[in-house]
Amino acid sequence: MSRFGLPGQMSFDFGSPLGPSGPMMPSGQTQPLNFFFALMPHQAAAYGIRQITDRLRAEMHLPGSPRPIELFHVSLSGIEANERPLGALIAAARRAGDMVDSVSFPVSLDSVMSFVVRGQHVLVLACGEDLPKIAALHRKIDLSLKMAGLTPGRPAGATPHVTTLYGGEPVPRIGLDQPIRWTARDFVLVQSFVGKSHYVIQGRWPLRRAA
Repeated sequence: MSRFGLPGQMSFDFGSPLGPSGPMMPSGQTQPLNFFFALMPHQAAAYGIRQITDRLRAEMHLPGSPRPIELFHVSLSGIEANERPLGALIAAARRAGDMVDSVSFPVSLDSVMSFVVRGQHVLVLACGEDLPKIAALHRKIDLSLKMAGLTPGRPAGATPHVTTLYGGEPVPRIGLDQPIRWTARDFVLVQSFVGKSHYVIQGRWPLRRAA
């Protein structure tokens, strides 16, 4: 695996294989929506992600549209489309979030790669050593969704990651000499307006401090 260094980059410490399941149209809505649970990087980590993305774009002459920094996230669990009204859907998803009991853990983005999503290449920063902890939180959220009467989204089968650029070129997996790190101290429920690059956080739940 190639290596990619970022001179002067800080190490950040702050307090999926899965992704959104695809657009849904809750009862009475005309705007396609996605709902999913996610980890979101703290501000300094998000700026580190953007810094790496900008350097790669410049050095590898990558085309495409960078994602807004406020949309950076690691997907945990999606929610399948259904016919219930929007308010009832959000209420059920919040009940699911209330049932999750898990501890905080470090997140590390240690490599860059590209995936093909709906026929276009996307650039991502991928998680490495923390995969078991992310997978454990995903399983707890999926169980809580079922207990709340919702259907968890289908597994995407990809490494947990932060998507940073759409419409670029294929990029081989590149290891980061200095990974981006933060501590996941909460997780969120995201309402995504499909095609609008706009998120609304519909719930936030703290993760307990590890013993």
